[in-house]
Amino acid sequence: MNDTSRGGVRFEIAGPLMSPLNCHCSQCRRQHGAAFRSRVRVKAEDFRWLQGEDLARQAAAGRPDLSVRLGLIPSTKADDGDPLDVLIIHDAATYPGLVLKCKPIGVLDVEQAANGKKERNDRVFVVPDRSPFEGDLQDINQLPPRAIDELEKFFQATNALEAKTLRFLGWGGREKAIKRINSAMR
Repeated sequence: MNDTSRGGVRFEIAGPLMSPLNCHCSQCRRQHGAAFRSRVRVKAEDFRWLQGEDLARQAAAGRPDLSVRLGLIPSTKADDGDPLDVLIIHDAATYPGLVLKCKPIGVLDVEQAANGKKERNDRVFVVPDRSPFEGDLQDINQLPPRAIDELEKFFQATNALEAKTLRFLGWGGREKAIKRINSAMR
């Protein structure tokens, strides 16, 4: 029996674990302080909270309220060797390992330099497929210039602690994002 008297989080899964993934990209290693992050999918009806659902939601809600959530597109390989980076424009709290069905709306072409080596590390932008808030956003070009500027500053800030520099090569819309995803499929 686990000691949950100090406010632990417990749950049970009654069905099979699906789509296992061990991600070792630099973002996952940094976020979790480990060599990799493991995650699996489960059907919602197979998942049941036993304790601490409110704590998990508070922890997720307590993060800086970025309208962008970082992630990856499984079964892809970008030029840097990692799965293709994806940024989900979504106003709801999420948690590590959550799988969302999304639609691409744009891409930011990025050149990343570290240790004298340059490589592409583009960011694909998506919105949840059935979101009542972001569902009308069909193309990244619908965002106001201020939002685009804030997104670029966000990327500069996320790389500030690493010995990497970023150069933004330009933005592309929905069609370019779809082509980028298709070209990265393994």
